Amino acid sequence: PQPVIHHPRLRITLAHTRPTHHPFRGHAPLIPLGVLRAARERGLRVPQDVSVVGFDDSPLIAFTDPPLTTVRQPVRAMATAAVGALLEAVSGTPVQRTEYVFQPELVVRGSTGQVPV
Repeated sequence: PQPVIHHPRLRITLAHTRPTHHPFRGHAPLIPLGVLRAARERGLRVPQDVSVVGFDDSPLIAFTDPPLTTVRQPVRAMATAAVGALLEAVSGTPVQRTEYVFQPELVVRGSTGQVPV
């Protein structure tokens, strides 16, 4: 099994990770930055030894060292759909239940590498 970071105890997880290529992903915006730091403190190289992927891209994430690969959500489209559904619901007209599906975008930067064969 590959280690996955979900909470601030990432130093413990990294301490028990062999220096082979493992991907790490984080859901909270600062978790991947902590993984980058903890990996560096342990002497692991990103992306040669460890790949790190964040979620919810922000403009500053491209300026980390190395630049963080991340999953970008279509926030504007999601907000537009949510506001439209809310306005429809409060207008008093019957609302048909609708499922919205949004396509995220993988933004590949310098924090991910190929898995050795």
